Amino acid sequence: MKDKAIKKVSGTQPNPTITFSCDQLAMRNFYDAYFCDYEVKEKYYLVGAYWDESIPKDQTDRFVDEGVWENGYDNKFIKEVKAVPEGSHIAIKSVFTKEKVKSVMRIKARGIIEKNLKD
Repeated sequence: MKDKAIKKVSGTQPNPTITFSCDQLAMRNFYDAYFCDYEVKEKYYLVGAYWDESIPKDQTDRFVDEGVWENGYDNKFIKEVKAVPEGSHIAIKSVFTKEKVKSVMRIKARGIIEKNLKD
């Protein structure tokens, strides 16, 4: 299942905003492929870019333009963010429902962590 999921996602380049329905790529297969041990040692992190208290709320364009990602919380996920190693893969994701019953995760941007500023 890992190879099938990786092949499906890898085959989408260079379009970073491709959307898969659960019928096309089950969330469990995606998780298994990118977050469970496999022959490759890279680590993958999915992060959000929607900040309720900011204008604009969606920070994706700023993050991509500036080549950064920042935690949108002052008191959440601090330990997790600090622990992300340099060289890890990162993807900004968006999760929503379609037709009230279909869960969708959209990958909006991808990159590699060059330096972790601990925020």
